[in-house]
Amino acid sequence: DIEAQRFRVRTDVRQRFFEALAAQKRMALALEFQEVAEKGVQIAYERLEGLEGSQPDVLQAEIQLNEVELIARQAQLDFEGAWSELTAIVGLPDLEPSKLSGTLPSEASPREMESTYQQLLGASPELQAAYTLVQRACANIRRQDVQAIPNLTAQLGVAHDNATGDEFASIRLGIPLPIHNRNQGNESAAYAEYARATHEVQRVQMSLRARLARAMREYSLARAAVDRYREEILPRAEENLRLSETAHLAGQFDFLRVLVARRAFFDANLKYVQAQADLAVSNAAFDGLLLSDVLS
Repeated sequence: DIEAQRFRVRTDVRQRFFEALAAQKRMALALEFQEVAEKGVQIAYERLEGLEGSQPDVLQAEIQLNEVELIARQAQLDFEGAWSELTAIVGLPDLEPSKLSGTLPSEASPREMESTYQQLLGASPELQAAYTLVQRACANIRRQDVQAIPNLTAQLGVAHDNATGDEFASIRLGIPLPIHNRNQGNESAAYAEYARATHEVQRVQMSLRARLARAMREYSLARAAVDRYREEILPRAEENLRLSETAHLAGQFDFLRVLVARRAFFDANLKYVQAQADLAVSNAAFDGLLLSDVLS
């Protein structure tokens, strides 16, 4: 039970840390892109004054700036919430927020359901605790079985007769006959305890499999997202932004097209960070043998 609690603490600390780190990275991305969006608004006004742009371009640039400011605020609130949870778990609720240092995973190896489940069965402290209850129940059954066997009592006495001066000894043997009470009640209770303990082992095994199925699904989804964003989406979004800005400078694309490309690049980076956070949280769950919620 102590070992299980250690794993819960470790898992919760790691998961809240990665959530806070991801929020910190999203906030940094939003603040960085906010400068770009502000510059975009300025350029839109300059183009409008120079009769090269239009009022819809200005409005679109202002909408984008407001959305980015909102994302930055949301990321700040996410960071503060994750930080509060993290400090509560480690027992330092009054610790002031500070910059976190760490990296989010950019790739991960595939996991196989059945082999991971077998590893869990061999390492889970929850299951070991359930097996201990079965062993204790077996020991209680053996004790109750022998409890019905009556004990043989023997008594030895030595005496002196003052009238005759004789010495004599006596031996007395006794054994109770369990005619009505053969410890049936305790034996039934012991077997019931054993049945409950064996079913508890099965319950823990099924609980591990159910939690593993959910964790495997979340891990696979996060891993697939990280791989796709790293290999396909981010490079294309970056190339699209570069080409759009080049074409805009050459007079081939209007300013609205550049805004769309910038927002696509920004959104792709935000989603990539979130996928990395989901992958890190899933990895922490596996490392913690699917044990979490220590404060519960």
